[in-house]
Amino acid sequence: VMHAAAKAAFICFIVLLHARDWKSAPAILEISNATSEVYALGDVHGDISRFQKLLTALNMASGDVSKPQEFVWTGGHSILVCTGDLIDKGSESVEVILAMMALQKSAAKQGGRVIVSYGNHEATFLADQSDKKVQNLVDSLNNWNVSVSDVMKAKDAYGIGQFLLTLPVATRINDWFFVHGGVPELYSLSSLQKKIEKDVEANGYGADILLGDLGVLNVRMKPDVWWETSSEEPEARLHDLLYTLGVKHLAFGHQANTYHFSDGTKRKKGTMYQKFGLVFLIDVGMSSAIDYSHGSLLHIGTNKQGGECATALYLDKSQVVLWSEDVLEPLLS
Repeated sequence: VMHAAAKAAFICFIVLLHARDWKSAPAILEISNATSEVYALGDVHGDISRFQKLLTALNMASGDVSKPQEFVWTGGHSILVCTGDLIDKGSESVEVILAMMALQKSAAKQGGRVIVSYGNHEATFLADQSDKKVQNLVDSLNNWNVSVSDVMKAKDAYGIGQFLLTLPVATRINDWFFVHGGVPELYSLSSLQKKIEKDVEANGYGADILLGDLGVLNVRMKPDVWWETSSEEPEARLHDLLYTLGVKHLAFGHQANTYHFSDGTKRKKGTMYQKFGLVFLIDVGMSSAIDYSHGSLLHIGTNKQGGECATALYLDKSQVVLWSEDVLEPLLS
């Protein structure tokens, strides 16, 4: 008799082989020459109320938390990227998923776009639905009378399975790369994409490239910050990682806690943070199940000189400029 966990993983593996079309559902979603305003959101973790309050306060969406399928996008032509972990910890995983699905449809009608990529929790669910890490999602599905089996077969009435089984692992928009955990090893964009496709096809969504200690959805900053573990200076290491990847900036979730860096600086839990203008930590522990903050969006825009800038936008509408690009003034002849 097959063990329950092994059976769940086996079912997922079979579904993956028959369902994942990497051309229509790419491992890395790429958008070049984007001219829209770009916003990024970290881990929501099953809290529909704080999700709704944040996006409403920042004029990105509106909706009634009791009717998540009816959420409406108000962000115009903007792009919103969520780096995963919509689910678990909080009790409203399905509500958050349905709200995101509604916003994707609504944004598309207005010329905007809502992108959701995998977090380690979504990948863990697809790898092993019996893992205790994803029990909150399983409970939430039960509350909505949705069977896990139907989700894994992409046959549930709400389309949750189709949504989860086709999310990208990461997103590149212009010179920015968005992913849940980070990119701790040297990869070009194409080599990372091929590695994800190959390893997921071979090992399912529990593949090391996703959920291993150095996986792009699961790499952590404790006991060591992942860009401070090589013989290179931390800033030089990040430059090498991003240059190889073909981008200039990396935004990631997954890490909401306080972290101390080798140069003596500190990221305070629950706040957005950046290092060297290269990496941006966007998980602020917004779920009431974590309760480090009430949420924040990263806004990627332009400064007065026409250069790029990245600003943290908070629920109370306060703003903190995290980084601003220096633009040299043209010399007068």
